Amino acid sequence: MEKKYKVFYQGSLYGHFGRDRAGKEIEINKSFLWGGESWLVPSVYICGKGLVADILKSVSVEDFRAFAEKFGLDEADDPENFSPQRLAKAEAENPLGGGIYVTAKINGRESSMEFSSSDCWNPLFPDGGGSEPLLEKYGLDKSFCWQITRVSIPWRGRKPKKISSLSLRLRADRLRVSDMHFKANRPGDKTEFINPVTGKKHTLTVTAVERQKFSKLLHIGGKEPPLCTIMNYDISPKIPRDEISVNDRSKPEKPRGILAPRGKAASAIGIIGGADGPTVIVTSSASGRTACSSMHFEPEYEPDWCMTFYDKPREDIEVELI
Repeated sequence: MEKKYKVFYQGSLYGHFGRDRAGKEIEINKSFLWGGESWLVPSVYICGKGLVADILKSVSVEDFRAFAEKFGLDEADDPENFSPQRLAKAEAENPLGGGIYVTAKINGRESSMEFSSSDCWNPLFPDGGGSEPLLEKYGLDKSFCWQITRVSIPWRGRKPKKISSLSLRLRADRLRVSDMHFKANRPGDKTEFINPVTGKKHTLTVTAVERQKFSKLLHIGGKEPPLCTIMNYDISPKIPRDEISVNDRSKPEKPRGILAPRGKAASAIGIIGGADGPTVIVTSSASGRTACSSMHFEPEYEPDWCMTFYDKPREDIEVELI
């Protein structure tokens, strides 16, 4: 007997992590173009806590092969070996890349997605994911590449007895466009730059630089670097926060006294300064914006500050489903 395909609100494309019941499917089969690309909403699911929607983008094998050949990619290639510039360009041009943020309007009430999961089907690498059952469930052509996103959107108020109207507003995640390194050693330092997205001239002004020592972050048998540099800055004219970030591109120093952290100790690295590269805290402050360097041992450490610019690959779109 064929196993029934089930979708849960507290779940993902890979499994179910709650105790809720499977949702009731409403077939939609809505195809549309967004940014010149072909998209599909095959079904939505009515669950106890909210609505689940599957949103897919189809990409021809020829288009993906052209992308892979341009960047010299194969199944064994490791993007971590790419330069930051090459990685940014590859991410921007990847036809199966980029995330989406979804807001639904259900019977006139607006609600934004609570969480999502995504996967890709690529016939050039058919063993690379677990999305084949979903393609078979919807009867989709497996000779195409597919980007698959499943979103869970909570009800606003009580669960509706009937859905008389439903639309989704889709917003594409911003993609990294380019980087610019700069020096910032003391308050008053200024860096003039051109925003590559708009072509406008701006000035970044450092308002404060402070070296802080964090409380002990201990690995088993090792010691975390305790120091970081915190920089406050302003940008004039202002740039929206989702269009620019400032971070430290230096690699964080490794804990002393151990070869490699494991288990719970390994997860502690992610607090500030990751094992695979710097994790940067970007927040707001009374004086504007704040960036935090990678963690380090030496008091005279000088961060490799870098601005990263982002742009939207396509404009938002609203798709009427019911």
